Amino acid sequence: DISWNQAASQVDALASFIINSGLKKGDIVSIYSTNRPEWVIADYAALSCACVDATIYPTNSASEAAYILDDTNSVICFCEGKFQVDNVLAEKERLPLLKKIIVFDDVNYSDEMVIKFSDAVKEGEKNLKKKEIAERSASIKPDDLMTLIYSSGTTGQPKGVMLSHSNIMYIATTFYRVEMLQEGELLLSILPLAHSVERTMSYYGLVLAGGIIAYSRGTDFFAEDLVEIRPTACIFVPRVFEKIYSGIFAKLALAPAGKQKIFATAVSVGKKAAPYFMANKKLPFFLGLKYKIFDKLIYSKLKTALGFDRTRCFGSAGAPLLKEIHDFFWGFNMQIRKGYGLTETSPVLNIDNDPSIMPVKTDGWIAPFPEAEIKIAGDGEILAKGPGVMLGYLNKPDETKEMFTEDGWLKTGDIGLKDDQGYVKITDRKKDIIITSGGKNVAPQVLEN
Repeated sequence: DISWNQAASQVDALASFIINSGLKKGDIVSIYSTNRPEWVIADYAALSCACVDATIYPTNSASEAAYILDDTNSVICFCEGKFQVDNVLAEKERLPLLKKIIVFDDVNYSDEMVIKFSDAVKEGEKNLKKKEIAERSASIKPDDLMTLIYSSGTTGQPKGVMLSHSNIMYIATTFYRVEMLQEGELLLSILPLAHSVERTMSYYGLVLAGGIIAYSRGTDFFAEDLVEIRPTACIFVPRVFEKIYSGIFAKLALAPAGKQKIFATAVSVGKKAAPYFMANKKLPFFLGLKYKIFDKLIYSKLKTALGFDRTRCFGSAGAPLLKEIHDFFWGFNMQIRKGYGLTETSPVLNIDNDPSIMPVKTDGWIAPFPEAEIKIAGDGEILAKGPGVMLGYLNKPDETKEMFTEDGWLKTGDIGLKDDQGYVKITDRKKDIIITSGGKNVAPQVLEN
């Protein structure tokens, strides 16, 4: 466990180390790591001394990481461990502006460029710069660049999406409000912090709510972590829901015929109840009676076995979620709230709210997100405006220009429909990029080449 005060003191110490290393307002640092508390400390430390951070996926190769470090002119790179440090060191000749590599794991290097995270914190504690940190924080303007999140292009060369403080905080504050996140909300983090969904909603949104974030040990231990943590809220990509769903039915296939029949009846009752839950309406008397019986026999036991007995709501983002799976979970009153957006929109354009605010619709329709404007172009493409729309692509003015219409609407590359209540449904993709159910962007041209 790490308390708010412990985290804050580490942030101050690390921010002081960054300042003492000569970094100025607007200088860029990169974070090349899996999700862990040090990722958050590094992020807050960089931002609190008015620097900008760029994110690198922990599995990126040496050349992929070097591309981002070079494109951003990063001065410091925070690394998870040996894999990431070795990758950066292998490419350091092409990174003349890189001053320091700060490694989270307790590994020793003879290279003077590398320093352990714990040592950087200790050095910062010896020469704290609290006054300068406060002054730098106060100097930040809402439209200043806050972070760079790299998004795949159809050519395979990633583009640094420039997001401002107001872009990110608009998403985090609005998400916190419409999802009715509560103080003490407990979230299990599994999606990468290098991704805009995890960053703005699972991380900043939870912190704003006064929530608690637990970091999963990874996919191999995810099922165990769920049972141990018993989260109250989760945000996953559809692939996670698919695996849970298929796992339930794989186990059911091994059960006696009688149990299978009872479960099938329970699912049938749940499907009838789901529309009432999605509309925030009370169940009719006889349906409510059946539901209570099956809740005691099936639903509650299944939730406990999965670690979802305290879960209030799920978010599903990054790719479309199958209707069958969406409705199955809602039938067990396990609320899945779908989201739609792009890294270029920080990322939310549409998201299902708490049902008490707006009903959740099935069949792919996603509720509007406050202040995000959507319109459908003549060719069916979804166009967007709003406080979450990016500043542009780093060092790519031509690509930035191509992303917008002449009157300033962002071109999403998705084909879709919009109803008179503002709900949006994605029907096709105009872009070449394929998004897998794991939320990964795959550029076909790269595979073909």
